[in-house]
Amino acid sequence: MNPPLREINLGGGAMHAARSPDGRQIAFACWDRNVWILDDDGTVRTVIDLGTWKPGRLAYSPDGRLLVVGGEQERIMMLDVAEAEVRYEFLRPERGYNYIQGVGFSADGRLVFSSETAAGGARIWDAEFGRMLDHFPLDPQSSPRWWRMKNRVFGETLGPCCQTVSPDGTCLILGMSDRTIRVFDLATRQLRQVLEGHRSMVVRVACVVGNRLVSCEEKGPLRIWDLDSARPLGVLEKQTSEFRGLAVSPDGTQIATTTGFFEKPIVRTWDVATMKARSPLGQFDNPIFAIAYSSDGKRLFTGTRNGRILIWDTSGA
Repeated sequence: MNPPLREINLGGGAMHAARSPDGRQIAFACWDRNVWILDDDGTVRTVIDLGTWKPGRLAYSPDGRLLVVGGEQERIMMLDVAEAEVRYEFLRPERGYNYIQGVGFSADGRLVFSSETAAGGARIWDAEFGRMLDHFPLDPQSSPRWWRMKNRVFGETLGPCCQTVSPDGTCLILGMSDRTIRVFDLATRQLRQVLEGHRSMVVRVACVVGNRLVSCEEKGPLRIWDLDSARPLGVLEKQTSEFRGLAVSPDGTQIATTTGFFEKPIVRTWDVATMKARSPLGQFDNPIFAIAYSSDGKRLFTGTRNGRILIWDTSGA
């Protein structure tokens, strides 16, 4: 394992990262209640103060001018990147205690999609004013499962754990707590496909080359799917650690994962074509949740729970 190229210390734990459409910026949602925006070389460009609220997920608009940020208490905010300020908070009829698990824009930038834990499901918002327009209905045939252990009753409810949009911009893809992946048609708002095969909740999904999907469960292998046929294509070497982060290189030929929580976290890169892992980039003492590639795919940004951003050389990994 080689040492990182650079280390940057932020004010709080980095929970999620997103690369701008032009590849010149990497944004980090941090638990110091700020969004940190770094240049592609690791220089801190700006910090956007979110007040008393902790962010957890974020995504750039197609033109790179806006960032949508979701987090605790079901709150979603729209940020102006150039002005480094909060433009507005999304309007909700009521607010609960669910956590926003994913946010993203439509291909034209006019809509925002969000997903949240438990029965909150996935919602559609007007990107200009932050008004809720519609929602994606969860499968009415799925019901909560209950079991008893040592005189305590535990339950499992159907809800999204992560989300992404298909490469052609026509589908919203949700990784679910019931171990399935659900593909919704953005035009009709209807469920198009259900991908089955995971043995625990699906915590990360991302699209790669050839209209393929990579998914990882909480504790299990990475899987590759063909979105056209909804069929599994293979498993990327079995893993026993808990997956915490997933990133795709700009050309879609490589992916990077972070694993581990209670044991030593590890950053690893994978070749999509061969479905094989490359040498680990590093091992850490603190969990890694935020991960993103540079614009050329030769460097990898990782953010730890204690606020350290490490930049790695992936060209020879």
